[in-house]
Amino acid sequence: QLVYDTESQGKLYLALDSDELQLLLGNYQLDLAGGELATYRRTLYGGHAVYRSKEKTSYGDARSEVELFGAEVKQLHVRDEIDATGGSLYYLSQHDVVEGSEQVAIIVRDKLTGLRLANLPQEEGLDYTIKYPEGRILFRRPISSVQPDERISDSSILAGNPVIVQIDYEAQVESFEKTAVGARVRQQIGDHVAIGGTAVQDELDNGEYEMWGIDSEIKLGEATRLLGEYAESSGAESAVNISSDGGLSYQSVTRLGSDSGAAWKAAAEIDIGEWINRPDRYQLKLYHKEIETGFHSAGHSSEEGTAKSGILLRLRPTEADTLSARYDTEDRDVTQAAAIELLSSATIQWQHQQGRWRLISEYQANESQTLGGFTVEDQFATVRLEYETGKGLLAWIEQQQTLSGIDNDQSSVGLDYQLNSIISMHASATDGTRGQSAEGGISLNLGNSRLYITQRLNETEVERSTTTVVGGEQMNDKIGRIYSEYQWARSDTGYHNLSIVGAEKGWDLQTGLHLFVGGELSKTSNAGSESKRTSIASGISYKLGELFHISSRNEIRRETGTTDRRQFLTINKAETTLNHSFTLLGTYRFSKTENQSTGVDEAGFEEASVGLAWRPVNNDRFNALARVTRLTNEEPESVGSQALNETVLETAAIEWSLQINRALEWVEKEALRWKEEHDATGSFESRSWLSIHRLNILFRSDIDLGLEYRTLSEDATDSQKQGWLSEVGWRPKKHFRLGVGYNFTDFSDDERSLNDFSVEGWFIRAQGMY
Repeated sequence: QLVYDTESQGKLYLALDSDELQLLLGNYQLDLAGGELATYRRTLYGGHAVYRSKEKTSYGDARSEVELFGAEVKQLHVRDEIDATGGSLYYLSQHDVVEGSEQVAIIVRDKLTGLRLANLPQEEGLDYTIKYPEGRILFRRPISSVQPDERISDSSILAGNPVIVQIDYEAQVESFEKTAVGARVRQQIGDHVAIGGTAVQDELDNGEYEMWGIDSEIKLGEATRLLGEYAESSGAESAVNISSDGGLSYQSVTRLGSDSGAAWKAAAEIDIGEWINRPDRYQLKLYHKEIETGFHSAGHSSEEGTAKSGILLRLRPTEADTLSARYDTEDRDVTQAAAIELLSSATIQWQHQQGRWRLISEYQANESQTLGGFTVEDQFATVRLEYETGKGLLAWIEQQQTLSGIDNDQSSVGLDYQLNSIISMHASATDGTRGQSAEGGISLNLGNSRLYITQRLNETEVERSTTTVVGGEQMNDKIGRIYSEYQWARSDTGYHNLSIVGAEKGWDLQTGLHLFVGGELSKTSNAGSESKRTSIASGISYKLGELFHISSRNEIRRETGTTDRRQFLTINKAETTLNHSFTLLGTYRFSKTENQSTGVDEAGFEEASVGLAWRPVNNDRFNALARVTRLTNEEPESVGSQALNETVLETAAIEWSLQINRALEWVEKEALRWKEEHDATGSFESRSWLSIHRLNILFRSDIDLGLEYRTLSEDATDSQKQGWLSEVGWRPKKHFRLGVGYNFTDFSDDERSLNDFSVEGWFIRAQGMY
């Protein structure tokens, strides 16, 4: 299992963790939830702080909670919502996903109201594996397209609540650098009242996104509480894409930087049984929620432009009987209207448990409206009988009868069987006035190996479709990892097939020498089109103690179908320690993507870099770093363009520090940058010179002052910028320094940065020495 505890896009990762306080500088997955509405989810690089007081209320809640974050964003936030297909393989809408940035969850939504019933986070390496360059997720188990519901009446011949695979992730974007900041505060007032607030500001590529919200909670018991929330947003917090075929095709949800809106919710959850010393016996829940069109926050794209209200009553008069009643209404903005708009739904259900038998009876009434303005009223009565053997077998039979409205009588049977820890099976079939459906599957789990097969058949008045999913995976030390999945889907309107097979294997040939080989073939077919992707990867690394380390990773990818494309990638690194004080480091990366259908190169880059480090072991009186880098980058001038825009960037830099005496340190940096751009309009060249001079003055053993003067000269504009930077530092520990200062200049001290002249202002710096 891979654990990315110190994942960092920057040069520094710093973490401090205690029962009360968590501080982090590096990469972190942020899931900011101010109640249900003011939610914000991203993976960022920057600072993150969480404080939870050790003092608790009588209900176990922290008295005070504070969460702060600030980040430098160099990528695009994307959210993909994919309807589960019953398979394990799902394609993302973007390639070149930032490693470690994904947040994956299985979402179950109510089939009638669209309310989120379950949010099940998935863990990389345990629940799924991901291919970042290709943008593809492979789950460890097939994800069912529906989840059983408490309601047993259903207008669909494939019963259950819809399941969605939701992936929030970051995609790499060239020449993109923004900031994101936010906070979440929650304070208890006594044991029973809590007030919270959330605020986020995020600079995105299509405009600035701002969101704020307040929330409150009044607890009157362990399971009794009153909730209130209000939130507003402006701008769009992410690009949202929706797929109904496992990610083979996507439809973008229109979101504009000018969007704005508000949302509010009021709810009550009451356990009447608590008041008479019979908890969980008599429960009442009420809610009202409105989300305006234009209000955007994480996970609410399907509910925008709606107003929903509902009440749920659940009674357990005896140990064997449960009575529940619920009523939900929805009013949807006409601009957000679907083909069928739910107006109201009422359900009354009674369950009786007798030994291994369970009897369920239900009455359901729905009122909906079509886009043409026609109102449709349906009423159903359903009875279901279940029998559980106690040895892993559950059998059931169900009958649904239409009382009024369009005929939708259904007869269903099902079987779920957990034979042992290895074999599990399920099967169900439905026959009704609107059509027939059947679904069955078996799963085998044999230690490090697994095999699964699922078959689904739907036949309605207008369409017949069948889907077959077969997959498996095997992992062990001798053969490495082998995995495969096949999906066949057929309908009257067309077909699509998907298959993937892959293998990975690594060898430790001798001490310090490791070899890796992997390959994968995937194929998708739709009516009239077919595409195939093939990739072969290899890698080798050798390490000779602490003296020498070299590694090389190479990959070839081939894509055929609508577009015939080939891509090659190689990454090579070498490091040698000439002595304990002197280190030499070299890297070489190269990639080329060619459209073989047109014979045109689509993209490519080449980077070569050599670095030197002089860090004496015996003393730190003088330290020096030097680096020379050449980067050539080719990319299309615009989407779909065959003309390439080529940029050549060469940098050379040297920096050193000299400890003149115990109280005075001299720090110097000199850097040159040459830049060439070639496009259809011609060529452009520029040269820049960066010079930084700094004195660090030690006043006490733990307090110092830094004064810095920097200049930036650019020959293309015949200009020169200069100015001061000042900083005060504090060393609470021998190996840690915390500084705060102000930059009076507006240009960066990174010679590779293509300055947008936006760095002027206050800053905080944390340094670790070892």
